[in-house]
Amino acid sequence: MNRSAGAAAARRLPLHPATREEREPAPAPPRATALLLISNATIALFMTWVAWRLTYSGPVGSAVQSPWTMLAILAFWLGTLALIAAYLWTQLGTELDADGISQRTLRGRMAIPWARVASVDHGPYGMLFISDGRRQVAISALAYSNADELYAWIAERLNEAGSPAAGMV
Repeated sequence: MNRSAGAAAARRLPLHPATREEREPAPAPPRATALLLISNATIALFMTWVAWRLTYSGPVGSAVQSPWTMLAILAFWLGTLALIAAYLWTQLGTELDADGISQRTLRGRMAIPWARVASVDHGPYGMLFISDGRRQVAISALAYSNADELYAWIAERLNEAGSPAAGMV
């Protein structure tokens, strides 16, 4: 193994422990999983407090004091948290390797090989939409420690695979 190959291998960071087999690892993994879980728990507690304050801060005997009001507010906030959790679940389940990209969805895992990628679109806030014509994977570049390294890594994989979307990243 020559020095440059060893230096390049040392620069790469593993994606997830489950994908460390014999594959070439992708850029840094999605960061701050614990921070996201703690922030969601904090938001849930804050929303519970807001619902309680809105429910029991009105005059005695008013409609605002109904426990159904609190339940309706909590149901709304918990539904919002469920949507956020589903988004985070898909983003944290994204795996990039030398073969392609795969992402957890609510219907199972979806995989797109690099050679089949037909288009790569940039969205707001660093979102990257990778599509093979019938399926689409959304990657939040903000979830990675270095978005530029992620873009370069994906562009390199698309070039190596001879994908039609090779120059789109």
